Amino acid sequence: VAGGIVTSMLPSSGPISGNTRVTLFGHLLSDFSACVFSTTVGTKRMRMELISSSTARCSSPAAPVAGTTAVYVAGIFQQQGYEEFSFPFEHYPPVQLARVSPSVGPLSGNFSVTLVGRNFGSPLLCQFGSGKPSLAEVQSANIATCNTAPYPSAEKVLIRLSRNKTIIIFFCPIF
Repeated sequence: VAGGIVTSMLPSSGPISGNTRVTLFGHLLSDFSACVFSTTVGTKRMRMELISSSTARCSSPAAPVAGTTAVYVAGIFQQQGYEEFSFPFEHYPPVQLARVSPSVGPLSGNFSVTLVGRNFGSPLLCQFGSGKPSLAEVQSANIATCNTAPYPSAEKVLIRLSRNKTIIIFFCPIF
């Protein structure tokens, strides 16, 4: 098989800005393969970093709009790949955080905070400073709640949000 066959992929989503590190698992992957992100508006071949014959990495391309693309592997000299072994990858709009309520909380943690912003989706992880990340409860694309972790001292901290468990988005110190 000239390009290899992909049997699974992680993560399955990333922002439309691109550069999400995608790990492909399969067999017969080779140095002469490329990751292909295919949509109805076009196809983008991305350089693939071969880890082993069963594992490879590539970065997602930027997308003009949010939506789902098919990801598969093709030989670098092939015009087509094995699309029947493709996996969906969702490009989503960037997460934006407008405000946090309340803006202060106890050092002991386990305190519920409401996040207001745009483009929230599940899963959504949140992290306050260097505390342990927790899974947010997403009520809508604009509202989510998250519990804080214990923190050693009173100070303003960064809030980090992630929609795909690998990309952390940094915001201004507000909590």
